[in-house]
Amino acid sequence: MKNVFLLLILSVLVCHLEAQTLQQVTANGNVTNGSIIINGNLGLPGDTEIQGGNGDAASYQTNNFYIRGWWGLGMKTFDGNTNGYYDFRGGLWDVKTGYRLNGSAGMFTGNEDNASFTGNNMYLQSWFGIGFKSLFDNVNRIYFNTRNGDIGTLGTINAAGVNVSGITHFGLTSNNYNPNTGNWGNAGSNIILDAADFSTIAFHDAGQRVDFIRSGGGTIQLGYDGGWGQANIGLPGGTWNSAGNVGIGTTDTHGSRLAVN
Repeated sequence: MKNVFLLLILSVLVCHLEAQTLQQVTANGNVTNGSIIINGNLGLPGDTEIQGGNGDAASYQTNNFYIRGWWGLGMKTFDGNTNGYYDFRGGLWDVKTGYRLNGSAGMFTGNEDNASFTGNNMYLQSWFGIGFKSLFDNVNRIYFNTRNGDIGTLGTINAAGVNVSGITHFGLTSNNYNPNTGNWGNAGSNIILDAADFSTIAFHDAGQRVDFIRSGGGTIQLGYDGGWGQANIGLPGGTWNSAGNVGIGTTDTHGSRLAVN
């Protein structure tokens, strides 16, 4: 008789779960406050089940229990709006606003279709820092300081181009950089410009002209002519002009190779 009664309860649950309140009922019909334990799978309309697990773990192979769905699992609010869903077939969570971690940090939807300081498609939010650890050795080698915009890395930044506004610092004030044949490529230099033969630094003054410093083959060319003419080289109290004339104590060489005042 007890088995027949239990079978009747489960049949009603499977067919009318959306409209029913699940409660434990004793043999005489009284409602109790105990737990409902089902040995097996709990089936729902639409080829959906809550299944028992296959072990005590949390992985793609073993879990304590499973939710099996034909396609999608939606998350509705009290007014019937779906604000998130899980795609069983694609293995994808999709939410309208974002994901929060430990009550504060998280990943959130952006405020516009842009890439700038004022608008982006998405945001990573953190109280202070965001770090990137390697699964290989669990070491954090990259961080973002969300309070002041600092980015730190123990490795190399490879980029086709870098645009920087404001002051740029290279090196540490606590270090001395004295290059030699053994350390020039790491601790001995503040900045390294790599090239096949010539490395060049360009100075662009708002579209009027571009001046250069070029180095290669053991020669450093100050004021290299890249198409705008050779640049004058300023000296303390003097000049080394584009014609090769040098003024010491004066910036006017009067056409002489060397003018001293």
